[in-house]
Amino acid sequence: MPKEMTALSTPNASGKSPDPNGEQTPNRPSKFKGRFFPGLIFAIGYILSPLSWWNDAFVNLPLAYLLATLFNNFLVSNAFNIAMIVAYWLSNLAGILFMLWGGPRLLGKTPPPRREIWLSLGVSLLYTLGICLLMQWGIVRPFKF
Repeated sequence: MPKEMTALSTPNASGKSPDPNGEQTPNRPSKFKGRFFPGLIFAIGYILSPLSWWNDAFVNLPLAYLLATLFNNFLVSNAFNIAMIVAYWLSNLAGILFMLWGGPRLLGKTPPPRREIWLSLGVSLLYTLGICLLMQWGIVRPFKF
């Protein structure tokens, strides 16, 4: 039997499969599995984080509004303003933390510098100030069920 055929038919206990040249390569499913979950967490974090200009209008503000309305109607009445601020901040914080967890695991790099994290939190604080002003002026109010 030729040497190439014996290499392909011989079982390998090391968890590696031979490529056509007879060299050992890691199994592809484990590499995909090792990057899929961190990539998914990173993507969810990016959607929730204050790093993109569009996420507040389409994700964080509607999510905070929904959570604050539910909190106001079912748990504590007259707590809409504080509940919206807390929900908005928690969604941004969750996004940053998800990105910090998933990013380095996905790319194999070091976590981002603290300056970048503080800048993101500062932008989030400015958006929160804008939301507070909109609520104070009566533009953003809870709806009644």
